[in-house]
Amino acid sequence: MKPKRATCFAKEKEERENILQQVGLIPPRLTLKTTTSQGSQKNNGVQVYYATQFNHLPISRRTLYALKDSGYQQLTAIQKKALPLGLRGNDILGAARTGSGKTLTFLVPILEHLWRMDWTSWDGLGALIISPTRELAMQIFQVLRKVGKNHCFSAGLVIGGKDFEEERERIGRMNILIATPGRLLQHMDQSTDFDCSRLQILVLDEADQILDMGFQRTIDAILRNLPKQRQTLLFSATQTRSVQALARLSLEEPEYVAVYEKTPQEEDSKEIESEVGREESFVDIPLSLKQSYTVVQAPEKLNILWSFIKSHIRCKIIVFLASCKQVRFVYEAFRRMKPGLVLLHIHGRMKQSKRMIMYQQFCGQSYACLLATDVAARGLDFPQVDWVIQLDCPSHVQSYVHRIGRTARMNRSGNSLLFLLPSECVFLERLKSHHIEPKKHVVNKKKTRNISGTLASLNASDTSLKYLSQRALCCYIRSIALEGDKEIFDASQLPMEEMTRAYGLVTLPKYTIPKTVVRNHETSRNAFGYRRETTQEAIELELEKPSLHLSKEKEEEEEEEEEEEEEEEWLHPVDKEKEEEMELDSNWKAQELELEQRRLERREKKGKQSNQIGSPSLLAELGESDGKEVPSTIDEYAQRVRDKLLPQLEYINQIERNRVREMHKKRKWQKKNDE
Repeated sequence: MKPKRATCFAKEKEERENILQQVGLIPPRLTLKTTTSQGSQKNNGVQVYYATQFNHLPISRRTLYALKDSGYQQLTAIQKKALPLGLRGNDILGAARTGSGKTLTFLVPILEHLWRMDWTSWDGLGALIISPTRELAMQIFQVLRKVGKNHCFSAGLVIGGKDFEEERERIGRMNILIATPGRLLQHMDQSTDFDCSRLQILVLDEADQILDMGFQRTIDAILRNLPKQRQTLLFSATQTRSVQALARLSLEEPEYVAVYEKTPQEEDSKEIESEVGREESFVDIPLSLKQSYTVVQAPEKLNILWSFIKSHIRCKIIVFLASCKQVRFVYEAFRRMKPGLVLLHIHGRMKQSKRMIMYQQFCGQSYACLLATDVAARGLDFPQVDWVIQLDCPSHVQSYVHRIGRTARMNRSGNSLLFLLPSECVFLERLKSHHIEPKKHVVNKKKTRNISGTLASLNASDTSLKYLSQRALCCYIRSIALEGDKEIFDASQLPMEEMTRAYGLVTLPKYTIPKTVVRNHETSRNAFGYRRETTQEAIELELEKPSLHLSKEKEEEEEEEEEEEEEEEWLHPVDKEKEEEMELDSNWKAQELELEQRRLERREKKGKQSNQIGSPSLLAELGESDGKEVPSTIDEYAQRVRDKLLPQLEYINQIERNRVREMHKKRKWQKKNDE
């Protein structure tokens, strides 16, 4: 009688051989259609493969049981087309709407390919998945843990913000690696144990975003370190069939797979659109998503947003804004106004740990509102989102598609609402050219509450919120002015005075728009043919502070303090409000002094004030000329300042001497007790 362990090995070997035979029956180039039958056959000279469920595919029992336990049984449209090709070993260039199941489309072939080769931890790295963002990488890793729990492969996650030394110790033992481009290239350069010579499968998820975020050189460097004999899978929500754009990614005879849903108007139309034409303008939106837009004035945006949140407190909402400062200001202001549901925020300047806390907390809430920038617009799976609100017009159609893709995922229903200024209505024509036609909604002004007075009172009582309001307003104006498409974005038509009052301010803060940063609409196009997605978070980093200018060192300290304050506020949102005012009071005074000095320097340059040290007007501003004799030389003025500061200096020295004396007494007392 054979031992039980030997019997299991024999059964698994037999299963591998059977699956290899079934995979060999999949045609190399096939026309995939969905039906209730299973298998492959020839229909009028065209090879067709039928599969509607995971158990119809040549997949191992280990993977099937894990998929069943995770609730995956029926194949989605992209999975019906791409999974057989991926299991066979073809290079795939896939395009499908967000939330259509692209993650399983490349995870299942990875697990099956390594399982059929009897891959072990001693064989090294077998599959590499590159993701553009940390959040998406962590999401893929969580799905891999579910569907690959019955396999014996070792999987790792390599992203920025984690301990590099700890990753370097373990990266040599990984069979499946999920990484962001920057950290992956760092390990290739610095980790001696990292070996990619036996790589079998390379996956680029959200490939167009990887290229569009400025990782072209990084990807080129990574590809030079990978073996040429491999299977490459590229997936994205928006992607065209441009061979020139993706040839450098070294795909060998890729199979292009695109899935989109036809609207009833398209199905009834007699005109048949060519396949190539459809793929060049490929934008897929689920039919269960109800799209709408409304035309509002810029000063009314915050009023309408607040009224919408108050009337949808039993919904899950995501609100997209243009810049980090806007997200922070709206979150801080609305949090103090207490809308009646959980408020969260996420943006690119947050620390990675806090971004994940916010993401997980929003996913765990039944009713909540998440304020976010485009950092949360792609790839992330937020479950059961009811509404997606775009408070600011997106830069291009692809950004619009990715934003609304956070709702109506996996055949669920959802709603989206786009806020447009009267000057931004040209964006509707761009949407129409991509077969997207949202319905117009009119705002009921009777149910809209004006919150400008409330914001003004909050700004008056909280200097930190006032400063944040100034920066948010300036960042919004800059984001409009720096957009290259002037047909849509025109900062000259913004009503500045009304917007100042809408943000709770009395006067418009000063701002500057560097000419060298303004983007060119004609030349700023990437290889895919549409304009590069330069987020407002990146633009903010290149701009000056809006009103209160600080030195570079103080700016860095301020950013660190903001992050620390955000973390403390999330842990103790009520107890920290009074401490904020005390901590920021001294910083605010220093900023006012810095601003006053800059005003004096500008007056001196313009020649309105005399630059002599004995000028009565200049010394009056410094508090030195009221009824006193004005010093005629610099030495006299410096001596007068020393005389005034001398008593305070003596007092400080006396306190320091007393402190040192008490410290010595305490040490002597402790030493005596020890003896």
